[in-house]
Amino acid sequence: MKHLFELEQVSFTYAEEEKRTLDHISMTIEEGGFYLLCGRSGCGKSTLLRQLKSVLTPKGKKEGAVRYCGKLLSEIPEKIQCEEIGFVFQNPEEQIVTDQVWHELSFGLENLGYETGEIHARVAEAASYFGLEKFFDRKISELSGGGKQLLNLASVLVLRPKLLLLDEPFAQLDPLAANDLLHTLLRLHREMGITVLLSEHDLEEVFSYADHIFIMENGTLLAEGTREQIGTLLYEKEHKLFLSMPTPLRVSAWCGEGENLPYTVTAGQEWLRKKVLEKNTIPEKDRKRTDTEKGSAGKGKIPGRNGKKPAGETTVIELKNAWFRYGRKEPYILQELSLSIKKGEILALLGGNGAGKSTLLRIIAGFLPTERGSVCVLGKKKKETERQKLFPHFFGFLPQEPELLFLKDTVFEELLEVAAKERAIKAAEEMELSGFLEKHPYDLSCGEKQRVALAKVLLSGPEILLLDEPTKNLDAFYKKELGKLLLKLRDEGRTIILVSHDTHFCAEYADRAGLFFRGSVHAVRDCRSFFSKNQFYTTAAHRMAGNLYPDIITAEEIVERIKR
Repeated sequence: MKHLFELEQVSFTYAEEEKRTLDHISMTIEEGGFYLLCGRSGCGKSTLLRQLKSVLTPKGKKEGAVRYCGKLLSEIPEKIQCEEIGFVFQNPEEQIVTDQVWHELSFGLENLGYETGEIHARVAEAASYFGLEKFFDRKISELSGGGKQLLNLASVLVLRPKLLLLDEPFAQLDPLAANDLLHTLLRLHREMGITVLLSEHDLEEVFSYADHIFIMENGTLLAEGTREQIGTLLYEKEHKLFLSMPTPLRVSAWCGEGENLPYTVTAGQEWLRKKVLEKNTIPEKDRKRTDTEKGSAGKGKIPGRNGKKPAGETTVIELKNAWFRYGRKEPYILQELSLSIKKGEILALLGGNGAGKSTLLRIIAGFLPTERGSVCVLGKKKKETERQKLFPHFFGFLPQEPELLFLKDTVFEELLEVAAKERAIKAAEEMELSGFLEKHPYDLSCGEKQRVALAKVLLSGPEILLLDEPTKNLDAFYKKELGKLLLKLRDEGRTIILVSHDTHFCAEYADRAGLFFRGSVHAVRDCRSFFSKNQFYTTAAHRMAGNLYPDIITAEEIVERIKR
């Protein structure tokens, strides 16, 4: 099989840095493969991907050789690299350069000097293939996050690349949009033979499709191999990255399975059914009558979620019949929205990209006014200007873009802005930021930026935390640590409202969840009811075990039920 890329002892050190971000990496990318690059936040994944396209390689000292089709990449003309090596960024907004869909699709071809007729033909074909015809004349600003990422992918593919490099392309997308994009990538790989190298934190879905997996750690290549080899290796090493593995694989390994670990929901269902019958956990004749259906869930709750205590009776935030739109000629984002939030609870809001979740957080925070309706804080109506004055000790807000919180030249200065030296140092230790204190926040990886922003918000000690996609760019280990921290804050009486696409995190740590749809919040229930009753906005654990145990929503609960 033809080698597309060969990396030989590649090292890279950023300008003005002493420590290598990449340290003697050797790897091969063969034509026609579907490769997955994974590792914990800050391990060097994005830096490695950017070594594979000259125009994106950051400034710094590079050692070793990167060869493309047998030639040094540095000797390959940029025009050929642009055409043959496609790159899709993590944040759709960073890649978009025009304001209309049709222009974005044609922009790359125009820059490379293609004839008008060829541009029209390729753009028409791409728009048809990706279902962008109905958006063709629309402004890009009107597209959802999933639509923008699909447009980015189409804009790259009109150049007909041999290789697609994708840097966490699902990070900004809701579960349904992420699933659509993943299956689009699989079609391109299988139907057109395009080689794919994908970097990703959330391995629940994509892991099962990878032909070959690379594991990075601290700038080095820790391991590479097939799905089975990597899953077994991480489990045997008790590696923190094992927490990122698909639910069926983790469950079977935790239950003592040594080989042939399942890594898809379908395989997990079959494995679980055999395990249940083998252990007679649920006799087949009683399969349809689980503990929940017999009404015993209340007294014999499954342990292992979050050990929650009931929220208090005090309503801290209440929205009544709230309406909002960004302009008089714009559609309403919020419509007749009413919602009550109790003191000492974690409320998760889920829903599609562009549904209005982030807008709701900004309205609660006082950054935006309601057109109609009211926002009450502790039983009193508060205008947006009054709510703004409650920062930072009553309200704390984490935006989707952590850079919006950065005002200083170093991480340590950012933390010192809101806390004394001792508390800042302790927070840095808890968020594993001690090694970055003298770095500029903008020089960090996306996951590291997110942790700095979280630490800064939490150090203010707010009573109500408004978190917009707090797990974005965090690996599974840091998600676990964040979850523990949120539970601790909740148990101290703090209230947490989080907007998230991460169904697994919400199922594990939230007390209640609601679905945002058509400008309002629907089906607000306790998390077990919410995730066990949903078909799409649910967890892999429930998909795997729901037929046998309808009340289960996390991987740990499956293991506990099996081991009873």
